[in-house]
Amino acid sequence: MLLNLYTTKQKSVKQYKSNQNMNGKEYLIKGDLAYLAQKLNVSAGHMRLVANGRRRNKRLEEALQALISKRKLDFETVKIQLN
Repeated sequence: MLLNLYTTKQKSVKQYKSNQNMNGKEYLIKGDLAYLAQKLNVSAGHMRLVANGRRRNKRLEEALQALISKRKLDFETVKIQLN
């Protein structure tokens, strides 16, 4: 399954919340992927590739889905905005 996640350059939770419903899409901040990558002992760049669907890794995809559900985002509306 390809995850349709995109990150923004925003780093603070306040900025994340203010842009949460921008253009009817949900966003993950870049810091979320970096934090998750650190906890899973992989590089942030590799985590971004998995999130963008360019690499397949079941363990990382499941972790990203868990992050989305923890943020209470609708999985279908989460979109990726590349740098």
